[in-house]
Amino acid sequence: MNLAESILKLRPVFFTLAGILMLSGVLAYNTMPIEEDPRLKERNGILTVIYPGANTREIERLIVQPIEDELADIGALKLVQTTSRPQVMIARLDLRDSVATDADINEAWNEVRRAIDEAAQDFPDGVEPYELDRKVIDIEAIVLAVTGSEDLLELRDAADELRTRLLNLPQVSGVNLLADPGEEISIDLDDATLRARGLSYTAISNQLFESNRAVPAGAVRLGERAIAVRTNASFTDIDEIRSFPVLLESGDVMALGQLARINRTVERPRSQAMYLNGEVSVGLGGIPRRNQNLIRFG
Repeated sequence: MNLAESILKLRPVFFTLAGILMLSGVLAYNTMPIEEDPRLKERNGILTVIYPGANTREIERLIVQPIEDELADIGALKLVQTTSRPQVMIARLDLRDSVATDADINEAWNEVRRAIDEAAQDFPDGVEPYELDRKVIDIEAIVLAVTGSEDLLELRDAADELRTRLLNLPQVSGVNLLADPGEEISIDLDDATLRARGLSYTAISNQLFESNRAVPAGAVRLGERAIAVRTNASFTDIDEIRSFPVLLESGDVMALGQLARINRTVERPRSQAMYLNGEVSVGLGGIPRRNQNLIRFG
């Protein structure tokens, strides 16, 4: 007896099974959650701790070791991968796949926070508050491009202002800055002026490093004739940098702005760029909150 004969003899059973499968398909189509960019479980996180002025060994000894000791007791963690760099520690944290429900995931991350808080009690003075980002797998549902100027800093300022306004919307979970040109303060020094004052590039950079303004290590970049100070230091604006007191060889003090040309510039070299219809732009990626209608969100 072949298959066709078996189906013919069992037609009621066959049609009943076919009808059940078709009905199941229709029900699944109408009830199954459908998203263009489905949200994944928040099992991955990035921990960032900044210690201005610290070298790699100090980061490893004073920051990484206490954190790893505390996190070692958390059974929900599958992976703790740390990277130490001058003035910053970055750690990748992955939860186990067995941590499945939202309640279990939230409890696991709360346990991680408690462990980091415990380790932070042993951090030295000057360590900035840590950041634990659980939304590393969030997907941008909409991308906006800010254009209208060839000045990247002007575009960045406009994008920052728009980003602040977007974050105030109740439907928005986060906004990422795309093709960010970054920002630096460029300090252009003249050799003759430095020699006349008994100074050198190294002397000025050392004074910046050793100042009580907590300029991060590596923030002063020595070039052929320039030093760049990144604006994520404790300086609040460019005028404070211009008024920074530089100690001369004679013992006198002179404002840095009297010794150098100080300008606000983009980071160099640029690591990424964005264009819209041939125009240079800075982008914004909008991340919706959960259970949003993406068409209305756009």
